[in-house]
Amino acid sequence: MPSASARLSLFIRATEQLLEAGYIPIGMDHFVLPTDDLAKAIHEERVHRNFMGYTTKPCGELFAFGPSGISELSRGFVQNAKELPAWEESIREHGVAAFRGHRLSEDDKRRAWVISQIMCGARVSAEKYQSLHGESFKERFEPVYQHLSLFEQDGLLEIEDDGGFTSTPIGRMFLRNIAMLFDAYLPEQQSAGKRIFSRTV
Repeated sequence: MPSASARLSLFIRATEQLLEAGYIPIGMDHFVLPTDDLAKAIHEERVHRNFMGYTTKPCGELFAFGPSGISELSRGFVQNAKELPAWEESIREHGVAAFRGHRLSEDDKRRAWVISQIMCGARVSAEKYQSLHGESFKERFEPVYQHLSLFEQDGLLEIEDDGGFTSTPIGRMFLRNIAMLFDAYLPEQQSAGKRIFSRTV
């Protein structure tokens, strides 16, 4: 498999070629022509993301049926058994193969909104956050700003006076890293030595 630096070089070259061909970037790693529905949706701030990728409409409930599939529900997530034998046995005995789930807390939902904004539009509007959730974005996530400022120093994002921020073009390659700052569960998982997500580069 190619190294991290090789993967980054491949991604940069592919991005250059797609931009030269007239495509525009959507979220982290998708590109579409200006005539595509996703291109129109990005300008209207109505791009959404779920386990299947980017969409132009919100998906309230996403049901997964296969091995290791994760259902995205309004109140949380449910994952099916990962190994095929266990999945088959559960289907035969119970009709479903769910083996674990997570109920979203109010904090989870607010953080999910922020992460979605980063992943879809490469920006977070503090004003929009306050209108939706009735609280200051900057005050709610104050501990994150010491890390966000480092991204700004590296030229990866620009922080606004009210605390909102926008990724720079080069910063789009690091949207996962920026979004990870808002994952409340990640520090504990990292301290336990767990690696449960894809590499960011």
